[in-house]
Amino acid sequence: MLFTNGSRIRRQTRLSALYWAPARKPSNKENNEMDASPRLLLSDLRTVFIGVPPAGTRLQAPAATLILALEGSVAQGQGCWLLPPQSLLAQPPAAGPLLVCFLDVMGVDLALLKPQFVHQDSTGWSHWPAVEPLRASARHWLEAPVPASRLFTELDVHLTPASAAPHDLRLDDRVVHVVERIKEDISLNLSLAHLAQSVGLSEAHLAHCFREQTGVAIRRYRLWHRLYHTAVAIQQGQTLTHAAQDAGFNDSAHFSHTFQRFFGFPPSSLFTPQGGLQIEVLQSPYTRPLSMQPGKNAPQ
Repeated sequence: MLFTNGSRIRRQTRLSALYWAPARKPSNKENNEMDASPRLLLSDLRTVFIGVPPAGTRLQAPAATLILALEGSVAQGQGCWLLPPQSLLAQPPAAGPLLVCFLDVMGVDLALLKPQFVHQDSTGWSHWPAVEPLRASARHWLEAPVPASRLFTELDVHLTPASAAPHDLRLDDRVVHVVERIKEDISLNLSLAHLAQSVGLSEAHLAHCFREQTGVAIRRYRLWHRLYHTAVAIQQGQTLTHAAQDAGFNDSAHFSHTFQRFFGFPPSSLFTPQGGLQIEVLQSPYTRPLSMQPGKNAPQ
């Protein structure tokens, strides 16, 4: 497996050997999981892919990302990775079914999860001792699919236990405001100058604050949110072309290029009858984990 942050590529032979090679022949249950149709579940807070990604997948995470191997025998706490935003992931072709969860853009999930991982290096975090209940739930979600509302409720319990609270995290209310403005109407391509003026900052200062809070540039977040709206429209019965244009993409080719850049494979691999992807959308207002409120005096 290759993980990379930015342009630096580092071969993680320890991860590849320890986590990805099954220690035994998969059971009948695991074979059933491999045969199950992949699922893409979207909410305003998190996005989940569960299943076997197409061969050759190489994705660039648009947000902090939790990846969990569901196949084979792995030691407790292993077979899971937590990656910071914009990490590149090259997946081995025989990895089997995965849970890939793009976490909340404001960084609360990441702040909660980081202290729970044992190992950290320049690429991210690995070995989460408390992961097994989530792995068991994820295998169930794949083998016996549950509604999106139930899946996201159960996922929230796993990721944000009541006992956890990222005391060192403060949400920048200016960044929160900009995120909400972008979400108000996806067809409004609000300029950086307009967004900066709405929160009383210069363009450069807003760009810095946004990246500091979310880990990504404003333009990149806007593209990710447009992908979300496109998937919602497709789930509601629109054609890919109309859904992409309504979400602000120039055309379906622009959408396909953006989709492949984020997910690592073309949408035709999934958004076709042959792909067999099940798209499910939980349409509800954005809510922050732990009901955290943004700080009034965010870092400058």
